[in-house]
Amino acid sequence: MKLLKSKKGFTLIELTIVIAIMGILALTTTLLMTSSTDMYSKGRQLINSTEIANIVLKNVEAEVRKCENITIIGAGGARPSANTIYASALGSGTYAEKVVLKKGDAEYFGIADDDASIFALYGNYDISLSFKAQKSDNTSDIFDILIITVNVGGNEVSAAPLLLNLSRENGIVKGAGASEAGNTISGTKLEIY
Repeated sequence: MKLLKSKKGFTLIELTIVIAIMGILALTTTLLMTSSTDMYSKGRQLINSTEIANIVLKNVEAEVRKCENITIIGAGGARPSANTIYASALGSGTYAEKVVLKKGDAEYFGIADDDASIFALYGNYDISLSFKAQKSDNTSDIFDILIITVNVGGNEVSAAPLLLNLSRENGIVKGAGASEAGNTISGTKLEIY
């Protein structure tokens, strides 16, 4: 009877199978890591845009509550004055050069030296504001309800409608470029006094 000699090492087929299995495992791990990182990034961006929208809404609401006269202006309206609130695009990079929300020619918030604002506004988002005025009483001529909507990178957030204590002379009025349909005045800028 002949004794079989033991052969050490792997055959080419065994080596090919091991390499194929390791390749599949590496690909699966990479895909899992990439998708989880992508999901985190999208979630973080959604949270950031919601935070920015809420900051914009709070700032606009605070200014509106102090005013006596409100004029809603459309995109084609007159050049904004010092009392006009409007939004412009936020870019990435040095925040000293970026303006997020303006009142006239002054920065409204997001000043370069303000660490809290820099943190809150981290990223690259397009911000736009829109305003609607409605009547709380259909028999009245006064537009006294203001609805503020801010859109940050496609994420739209609306504030609760503000019922303002405005007189007949100081109700919300339609300015240049704004549209009026029934009991609603719509525009993209707000002039306040």
